Amino acid sequence: MRNNRLFSNCFIAALLNISIIAGTCCNVFAAGSDISSADEQSIEETVSVISPEEYDILTLSSAEEAVEQVFSGKNEESAELILMSGTAPEDSYGANDVFFYEPGEYYILSYDSASDADQAESLLESDGYEDNEVFPNEDLELSGDDGELSPASAESFDGISAMGLDKLSSRAEEWDGSVSVAVIDCGIDSDHSWFSGRIDTENSINISKDAVSEAGYDHDFEDSTNGHGTHVAGIIAKATPSTVQMMIIKIFWLNEAGNYTSNVLHLSLGIDYAGEKNADVINTSLVSTKSISEGSMNLLNDSMSRAIENGTVICTATGNNGRQFSENFPAPACSSLPISVGSVQLNSDGSYTRSSFSNYGDELDFSAPGSNILSAELNNSTGIRSGTSMAVAHISAAAAMIRLKHPEYSRSDIYQVLLDNSEDLGSEGFDMYYGNGFVNLAEYEAEEAHEHSWDDGQITKASTAQSPGVMTYTCTVCGETRTETIPAKTAYVYDGIDYSPVFDPDYYWENNSMLQSV
Repeated sequence: MRNNRLFSNCFIAALLNISIIAGTCCNVFAAGSDISSADEQSIEETVSVISPEEYDILTLSSAEEAVEQVFSGKNEESAELILMSGTAPEDSYGANDVFFYEPGEYYILSYDSASDADQAESLLESDGYEDNEVFPNEDLELSGDDGELSPASAESFDGISAMGLDKLSSRAEEWDGSVSVAVIDCGIDSDHSWFSGRIDTENSINISKDAVSEAGYDHDFEDSTNGHGTHVAGIIAKATPSTVQMMIIKIFWLNEAGNYTSNVLHLSLGIDYAGEKNADVINTSLVSTKSISEGSMNLLNDSMSRAIENGTVICTATGNNGRQFSENFPAPACSSLPISVGSVQLNSDGSYTRSSFSNYGDELDFSAPGSNILSAELNNSTGIRSGTSMAVAHISAAAAMIRLKHPEYSRSDIYQVLLDNSEDLGSEGFDMYYGNGFVNLAEYEAEEAHEHSWDDGQITKASTAQSPGVMTYTCTVCGETRTETIPAKTAYVYDGIDYSPVFDPDYYWENNSMLQSV
C-alpha cells in the first residue's frame, strides 16, 4: 500500500522513542545516570533518517507560472516525474523541487538527471503508485523525415490554392475582428518578411530548455538553425489575412546529439498556455515517434480537454512514419480530441493520393496538401518541404478563417464546416487513409453570404383544377433552389366531365359555347 513506508517509519520511530524513555527510566532507577551524548546523537540520527521527510510544495496556478518555475535554471540533463494524484506524496523522493500544478491537479517532481528520476519512480511504484499515476516526462522529437527540405528543382504543390484558401482569405480581408493561432514548434525566424505584422509578440514565448534567460523562459522565440517552425508558420501566414495573428510557442531545443527534441510536459504546458492566452486555434506539427505511456497520454488528453473547453480548436499532424495508428501512437494525433490531419500529394493528372509517409488510422480526420509545399525558410528565404506538418498547417489556417467568420462557433461547429466542404477520396465515405476527405473551402463563404442569382425557373409540378403546381428556381451561383406556387387551373366542365387538364381553355372557350367555366 502507498502508506506502508510512512506507517513503518512512524512505527519504528515510536519504538525508538519508547526505548529512549524506558532506557532513561531504568538508568534512573538503577544508577541515576544519563545516556551518553554519543548514544543520544546516534539515536537522533537514526530517527532522522527513517522519519518522513519534511519538504515544501510550490503550488502553480497557471501554465505561465509553471513554465517559469519548473524549468527555471534547468539544463538538458534535468528530468521530471509526473505524479497524477490528488494527494501529495509522503516525501519528496529525492526531488530538488516538488510542484503542484493546479489546472491539471497533478504533481511535478524535478531531478538533476534521468537516472535520479528513474530511481524515484521505482520507489514510488514500490509504495503502491500505478504506472499510469507516476511516469517520466517522455521525449518528443520532430519526426525524422518531417519537414526535410526538398531539392531546389522540385516542383511545388500550391496547397493554399488547391484548398481554396486564397479565395477565402481575399474575402476574409473584409471581415471584422481577429483570431489567434498558436504555433507550438521550434520557434521561427521572426525577421522573415512573411511575418511582418503577423506575430503576437506579447504572448509568444520560449519555454524550451535552451531558453536564453536564466528564468527558464523568455520571449525570445527565434529559431536560427532548423526552419521547421518557420515553414509551418509561413503556410498559415500565407493562407490567411492579416487579421489572423500567430502566437509562437517554442518548446523544442537542440540537444547534444544535434536533434531537435522536447517532451510531453513541455507540450502539455504549451497547450495549457495557449488556452490561457485565448488562442482560437492551436497548430501542433509534431508527434511522438513511438507509443507513449498511458499516463503521458492522459496528461496530453487532459490539457487538450482544458483548451477545448476554453473554446480552442486543436489541429495536429499524424506523423511521417508511414504506419497505422496503434495504442498511444502517434501522440497526440491518436486521440479523438484534436483534428488529426494526414498528407496528400498532387498527381500529374490533377488527382490527389495519400503521401506514402503519412500515418493513417481510425482517428485520422482530414487530408490536406503535404508533399512539396513551398513556404518560408530561415534568412528571409523560401523552400520546399514535405510532411504532415505542412498538411496540418493548411487545416489550421482553414479553421482560423472559419472562426474569424463565426467567432461564436465551437470546435464541433468548425469541424462540421470542414466536413461539409470535404471532397471524398479513397473508399466511399470515411476511410483510414484519407479520413473524411480533402478539405476545399473555395466556395465556403460565398455559399453563406452571396446574393442569389435565380434562373428563369421550371415547372416541377403542373397545376390542375384540383391542385396548385410548383415552379422551381435555381441559384446560378451556389445551386440553392427556391419554389413558387402555381395557382390551380379554372375547371372547365362539359356534360359533367372536367376537360381542364387536356383542353386549352382559351381556345375552346372561344370556339365551343357549350363549354362552361365553373
